[in-house]
Amino acid sequence: MLIDSIYAFAMTLLIITIEIPSKYEHAHDIAPVYPILLSVIPDLVHYFIAFVLLAILWYFEHQQFQHLARPLLCMNMAGLVFVCLIPFSTNIAGDYPFDTLGTIVFELNILVIGMIAFVQWISIRNRASDLVPGLNLSQINREITWSLVFPCSPLPGYH
Repeated sequence: MLIDSIYAFAMTLLIITIEIPSKYEHAHDIAPVYPILLSVIPDLVHYFIAFVLLAILWYFEHQQFQHLARPLLCMNMAGLVFVCLIPFSTNIAGDYPFDTLGTIVFELNILVIGMIAFVQWISIRNRASDLVPGLNLSQINREITWSLVFPCSPLPGYH
C-alpha cells in the first residue's frame, strides 16, 4: 500500500538525521565509539520518540484491517524501528572497525531484528488458523528456523 510506503520512508529518514562524527576526526583515538555513542544519545531518544509517534499514526491507519492481530502489528513496528537503525549501526561499525563496541552495537541491532521476527513467527504459529489460514505448520516452522539465521550467525567483516 502507498500509505505503508510513506510511513516506512518517513521512519527511515529519521535515522539519517543522526550525525556521526567523521572517522577522520577520531583517527588518533584508540576506542572512539563510546564517546560518540554518548554524544548521540539525545538524538537516538528523539529518533525513538518520533518513530513511535509515526508507528502510532500508521497503526491508526491500519484500523481498517481488523483481521490482523494487534500484537503482531506492534511486533512489526518494533522490528521496523531496528531495521531503520541498521544504517546508523553499520556506519558506527564500519567507520570505527578497531573499536569492538561499534561491532557490538551493529550485531545487537541484527540480533534484536531476528528475535522480533522469531517472536512474530511464533505468534503466527499460535494463531495460524485465525491469521493465515492457507499457511501450513511446516511452512511456519521453516520461517521460524530462518528467522534465527542472522541473529545466530557471526557476520563476516565485523569481527
